[in-house]
Amino acid sequence: MSGPLHGVKVVELGVWVAGPAAAGVLGDWGADVIKIEPLSGDPARTFQRMFGGDMPNNPVFELDNRNKRGIALDISTPEGREIALELLDQADVFVTNVRVDALKRAGLDYDAVSARNPRLVYGQITGYGLEGPDANRPGYDIAAFWARSGIAHMLTPEGGALPFQRGGMGDHTTGVTFAGAISAALYQRERSGLGQMVSSSLLRQGVYTIGFDLNMMLGWGQHPMIGQRTQMMNPSVNNYQAEYPGNELVYFSNYAAQEQRVNDLTIQKWSKDNKPMYFLRARFAKNKPGTNNWELTDYYEKDYTFPKAKLIHGKHKDTTFVYRIEEMAQRDNAAQALTYTELKNAIEREKLKGSKLVPEFEIELHQRTAFPFATYILTIIGVSVASQKKRGGQGMNIAIGLAFIFVYIFAMKMLTVAAVKVGFPTLWSVWLPNAIFALVALVFYQRSQK
Repeated sequence: MSGPLHGVKVVELGVWVAGPAAAGVLGDWGADVIKIEPLSGDPARTFQRMFGGDMPNNPVFELDNRNKRGIALDISTPEGREIALELLDQADVFVTNVRVDALKRAGLDYDAVSARNPRLVYGQITGYGLEGPDANRPGYDIAAFWARSGIAHMLTPEGGALPFQRGGMGDHTTGVTFAGAISAALYQRERSGLGQMVSSSLLRQGVYTIGFDLNMMLGWGQHPMIGQRTQMMNPSVNNYQAEYPGNELVYFSNYAAQEQRVNDLTIQKWSKDNKPMYFLRARFAKNKPGTNNWELTDYYEKDYTFPKAKLIHGKHKDTTFVYRIEEMAQRDNAAQALTYTELKNAIEREKLKGSKLVPEFEIELHQRTAFPFATYILTIIGVSVASQKKRGGQGMNIAIGLAFIFVYIFAMKMLTVAAVKVGFPTLWSVWLPNAIFALVALVFYQRSQK
């Protein structure tokens, strides 16, 4: 079955990504696309050099130049210009992302071309539009689409570093929407018999991409919050990360508790010298309740420990992880909510994973026995101090008692922080204040008996 644009002839004079991307989509829809390149070739062919130049093919170039025929012309010469014009005389669509002034110098601007072929749909992609001080400025998606539009700013937390855009994100988005605009112009031509000028820009596409933010600002005068995972009000649109042993990282986009499932699961492992060992990506990962068994859906897996590691893709797979789903979502006061047996079991699991939560769990376990002893110790100190006669009366005794309680709590907090942050033994951090104050209690008790 031929595509909806079967019989439509497209001439492309484009370089790099945006223009070729639009023409590539038209070719996917059935159009006959002829690509005009300079004698040196489209600069996008140099992508190979970025990877050493010895690659057997150029998938980056091929992505946007599929389904095309090609011709190399020097349009700065009369001979090359005339061949290009003859191609355009027979074309239905012209797609270009060459600068406006360069096209005019070559005699391929809209006025010149449409005068010869009034039915031609002339499509031009620019960086910043056809008018204004930047009309003839070269446009790159990382500048016009990503930065100038404000997208990069909208994705940058206050005080954080700018995110780095992957290649062609703005170009491809602009190319797809531009193919739609070309199609609309062809539909209009069927009714009017005349072609028209169709234009778009990387900046315009970028502005539309963050339309939610701009309309909130224009309509409500409210600047949308730059999302940070610690401040998101809706957990379903948050990002989560958990750390596990062996330089292992686990990421997932959201956690569906009722379904026992995480979405967009990614697992990465590195060796101690930071060499990749394992990679797993799954669209869904569902946990079998009460077990470490997981069912993966639409997954990609690669084990770098094999001599010739290949990326394996599958629809479904059963596997086993060292963690359970209830452990993957962050929970406040998780240790306090566990029973004594559950807490001991949790400590063993966290040790197995090499988790940073082990000290917090151990402190909670030790405190459950240490705090009752602390109650007796502080009571003995309080009674011993109260029984002694001092200048200032009972008020002075009460002040001394409160001071001891304050020092005890302060010491306990400082030592537990040291246990969590710098690796101070958790048993000592909890019981050392009890041991010291037990000696103090003994001294005060003996004095009270004299």
